[in-house]
Amino acid sequence: MRRVFAAGLCIFISISLPSLEAAPPAVNGALAPRIAEPGERTQYCPRLMDVTTVEACDDVDVRVGRLEIGTGRLAPPNLVYRDSGVTVLFEVSRARAPSSLEEGAEVRVYDRIPLSRFMSAVLVGEGFRIDPAPTPGQNGGVPREFGVGNNTTWRWDVTAVDAPLHNLRIEVYVHIPVKNKDGSDTYSVNSVLIRSVPIPVHRTWGQKFDDAFQWLTRSTNGLKLLTAFLVALGALLTAWFALPRLRGRGNPPGTPSPNQG
Repeated sequence: MRRVFAAGLCIFISISLPSLEAAPPAVNGALAPRIAEPGERTQYCPRLMDVTTVEACDDVDVRVGRLEIGTGRLAPPNLVYRDSGVTVLFEVSRARAPSSLEEGAEVRVYDRIPLSRFMSAVLVGEGFRIDPAPTPGQNGGVPREFGVGNNTTWRWDVTAVDAPLHNLRIEVYVHIPVKNKDGSDTYSVNSVLIRSVPIPVHRTWGQKFDDAFQWLTRSTNGLKLLTAFLVALGALLTAWFALPRLRGRGNPPGTPSPNQG
């Protein structure tokens, strides 16, 4: 009797409970993304900075093309000195809206910047301390609500450090609902890269030479290369100055040397 009851209970449970394969598990309260089928075409999508299906990447371009178009303005630093902080300002605004940047600053204007309600801008580069610093491994940064006013401005304090390279760029993002990267018909808010703005970095020639010399001498191979170069240069100069005397010794007695009139 107990065996019959246990068998019936197992059958009841198997019929009542849903199959574990009926739906993907939840991730952070949402359905887990569908994995792209083997036959689906994938590609690197520059706006999402990731590999997606072709359909998902095309959908991003369509949605960005529907956004309002505004203007970007950059106030770059004039001259960068090592260990001396400078300020970088970047603003996005609606078309024909007045700028909030100070008058008289060397402002560079960038047309056709797509705008969305939530936007972000991240300053990245090499050879600088950046405050606020970009979050490692995170694209897009912290979104800021833009839809309230006509413009919004980001500010960074940067300091050049001793490094072999110095470069800076601003990555501008809109945060909009886009088709999931796996090509499914579900949408989620994602950071979409719309513009990469390089920032001109000007340093003095003394700083450039000093940086190159220091980084060359810090490396063992670089130090050996520099020593070999200086030795070869010294030998070449010694041979060059000794050449006229060697020519004079090879002439017969009484024969004027080629340098004599």
